[in-house]
Amino acid sequence: RMNAESAELLAIGSELLEPWATDTNGSYLSRCLGERGIAVRYRTVVGDRIDDLAAAFRIAVGRVDLVVATGGLGPTVDDVTREALAQALGLPMQEDAALLAGLERRFRRLGLTMPPRNSRQAMVLQGAEVIPNGLGTAPGQLLRAGDTTVVILPGVPSEMRRMVEEWLLPRLPSSERYVYRILKIAGLNESEVDRRLGPVCETAGEVDWTILAAPGQVEIHLRERVPESGAGAGIERLEREVAAVLGLHLFGRDEETIEGIVAGLLGGRRDTVAVAESLTGG
Repeated sequence: RMNAESAELLAIGSELLEPWATDTNGSYLSRCLGERGIAVRYRTVVGDRIDDLAAAFRIAVGRVDLVVATGGLGPTVDDVTREALAQALGLPMQEDAALLAGLERRFRRLGLTMPPRNSRQAMVLQGAEVIPNGLGTAPGQLLRAGDTTVVILPGVPSEMRRMVEEWLLPRLPSSERYVYRILKIAGLNESEVDRRLGPVCETAGEVDWTILAAPGQVEIHLRERVPESGAGAGIERLEREVAAVLGLHLFGRDEETIEGIVAGLLGGRRDTVAVAESLTGG
């Protein structure tokens, strides 16, 4: 098992720096690591420039226990994660014969000849452990850099998630974990919620408390570190105190939506809603 209390996530790919892209892998990993009691201290998005990526690896290795990078393990010229990590750590790479043979077999099963550029995916950093990829051609790698563990994984979400669930999570510490709660509030603006809940926030203690404005509502995000078999007693207490202060303004939690809550209330009362359009287009 790995010993880790803090982590940094690197999302690699120039497309993630564009306005239309979202790092969904980072959100998934934050949840997975938090459930193992590992606090994600930083989430960094880096483009496909090898010098920028090497610098990001060097910084991450120097400030956390676990670095998990996703993306840049494909066969094309812009896939430079392996090379950047080797540059950052001053390590050589060598071709893994077993990986190369496996790649060639994968292409043959599809009735294809493996393009020469795919052989790049069989390059392994010195001292790294290979993480098998059952869904794609890009294996992951794990290695130690001083006191820090570095894991590089493909960016394709389905491939990355299976590798995390089957290979990474079983190796992570499990004596503690984080539990989460989102409290959803309507009918008050962020400043008013903050004013009313000020005394409650001051009693949060070890529970992390964040207030966020969202479209049509305000959210209180709570996070508590507990023993593996324990419950979030601090979160439960705070939810009761928030409910006592805000009353019906507190309408839901976690994945609940105000639309779903209203629909449930209408269904329970056997009421209906009628809507009319008055030809205004609005």
